Amino acid sequence: MTPKIVDRATRKKDIAQRSLSLFAERGFEAASMSQIAEAVGVKKATIYDYFANKDELVMEALKVWFEQLLEGMELLLAGTTDPIEQLHIFIDSSCAAMEETFAMQLTLSVTQLMAKEENVEKFQFARALLARIRKMFEGIMLEGISRGVFRTECARDVDKITVNFLAYLDGIGLHYYLFGHDAFDLKTQMDFYLERLLSQIVSESVEARPADTTT
Repeated sequence: MTPKIVDRATRKKDIAQRSLSLFAERGFEAASMSQIAEAVGVKKATIYDYFANKDELVMEALKVWFEQLLEGMELLLAGTTDPIEQLHIFIDSSCAAMEETFAMQLTLSVTQLMAKEENVEKFQFARALLARIRKMFEGIMLEGISRGVFRTECARDVDKITVNFLAYLDGIGLHYYLFGHDAFDLKTQMDFYLERLLSQIVSESVEARPADTTT
């Protein structure tokens, strides 16, 4: 019988994917490599064939989770051509992601690794993912401007608006994680921010629709 050939990159991604459920259940710090191997259904040595240590596995897991998030957002955004609705989708998807505590733990863990690691090349994947989400938001803005939904003068400041918007998401997400989910209603705060943004960028001839508060 011809042995089954397993693509290394695919197998590596599969291990990271399966480890996400364990991180969600036990947390990144508490999950050992032995527990990860058991959850994935392989020997511990197999994990080390693909990852030198748990830090590398965490980085790959974050990459897998983030890619799934972006693919889901892109699918939802493709369902409408209304840039205002697309911004609401962007906010709602971000809110849902921030509600996943383990995802925030993974993000913070990788951020800490990036801060102490001298070889920045190891984290090019993170920059690539951030560039992808930045391009996604900028695309919504530019399309809205070209269709007359957003004010034409916003065109010169799209990059600044994008940076401020994503920085707000980073900040509110960290605040929510550190102070606890009972500190404030995340969606209410994010909807409030978006409505303030829309009041500044939407053309006078267009009525900005309020966020859906029924969900």
